[in-house]
Amino acid sequence: MCIVGGIMWRFSLRFKPTVLYPYFWPTFLLKILGGVAFGWFYLNGTPDGDTWHYYLDASILAQWAHVDVWAYGESFIFGLPPEISETLQLKGQPRAVFMAQLVSPLALISSSNYWVMALYLSSFCFSGFWVLCHKLSNTYPDTYKAAIAAFLCLPSAVFWSSGLSKEAIFMGGWSWFISLYWPYFKDRRPLNVMRMILVAILILGLFKLKYYTMAVTLPVVLAVWVVHGFWPQSPKYSYWWLLVFSILLIGFSF
Repeated sequence: MCIVGGIMWRFSLRFKPTVLYPYFWPTFLLKILGGVAFGWFYLNGTPDGDTWHYYLDASILAQWAHVDVWAYGESFIFGLPPEISETLQLKGQPRAVFMAQLVSPLALISSSNYWVMALYLSSFCFSGFWVLCHKLSNTYPDTYKAAIAAFLCLPSAVFWSSGLSKEAIFMGGWSWFISLYWPYFKDRRPLNVMRMILVAILILGLFKLKYYTMAVTLPVVLAVWVVHGFWPQSPKYSYWWLLVFSILLIGFSF
């Protein structure tokens, strides 16, 4: 917990001069409490929920890492060997197994402590939401309270994107993806190499987690990129965007 607190304290300093800063620690605490409530609800009310299976499978993978760390690392690139995947509770569910792989490093560094793993994931999701709120408030200054309320205070957003859940990773990653892309969306500035690499990694990971959500997100982003590139000053910008988005959306639906 001290490690997470130190990381978030360093993270918060980046936003100290901004109008958002007074809301940082109260909303972060709310997010952590949301993660605790999420874990308590599923572990006590519905002990057969996905969060428990993710935890158990991540713990199995962490134990495997202690035995053969090289093979464990290779599995993120080449996939899990059959003898390991067959031991998982979520075997036969590629996206669920990928989720267990993603959280297994947290099981490794936390000695498979469920609550510490949930703390890390809640913090990651919060960081993505916070950066996205920051981008929105810089572009549309009058909307910062609405952004904070929607992303960081709305009970459903706080609860369902917290704890050891697929939504915590996906929504945190999705928010970071949009935030990294934001300079091109706002100022039409090209992304530097590092941002392009991070965006590519996030797209691949998010698509593996929830392809059906990214099948809508990517046409939106790609439509902005195409229209910015070919018709940046067109008085019919919105019409061009809608046309390109519709074509891409139909394409992604197949």
